[in-house]
Amino acid sequence: MIANYIEETPMEEFVGDEFVILSYMAQGKTMGDGKSMKLVTKLFDSLEHLKHPVVFNAIVSLILIISCELSGASDNYVMKMCGSHPSSRYIEETLIQLINKPNPDFLPSYLQFATEAFTLPETRENFFYINDVNVLLEALLRDIDNTKTKELRMQYLSLIHICRCRRYAVCRSRWSPYH
Repeated sequence: MIANYIEETPMEEFVGDEFVILSYMAQGKTMGDGKSMKLVTKLFDSLEHLKHPVVFNAIVSLILIISCELSGASDNYVMKMCGSHPSSRYIEETLIQLINKPNPDFLPSYLQFATEAFTLPETRENFFYINDVNVLLEALLRDIDNTKTKELRMQYLSLIHICRCRRYAVCRSRWSPYH
């Protein structure tokens, strides 16, 4: 299984193309029982060292998809790590980029992750930067007319509502003392 291979292989042994192929293969299907805390931690830790943008975006997409598969679980460790892991800033920035230039196959997962990040206690107050919420809101407003399904339009509207209601009260500034 892909998850076991990623868990057991030291990060230094991954070649960029190999990582992209593995992550795209994993994105094509659910992770099944491979959604372990060890795998997620390893993926988060790898973000600090990845330089190639395609590899980086593929790994972030994989993390987002794993989180969406854990959605509704009271123990969504991806969201908990987004609230505390030093590499979570990369997840937030890449999430905004992925929603701004969406892949239609994964857009519902990205929107679901963003909605949960605004609503869960682990990430509500310290995941999004104020300026990034403004960019997210602009992208959502720009693209809502291009939605093809009613469900996707509802996801857009829900996230727009959350962004407008919470954007200044709970988001952190880039000038916060945490950086």
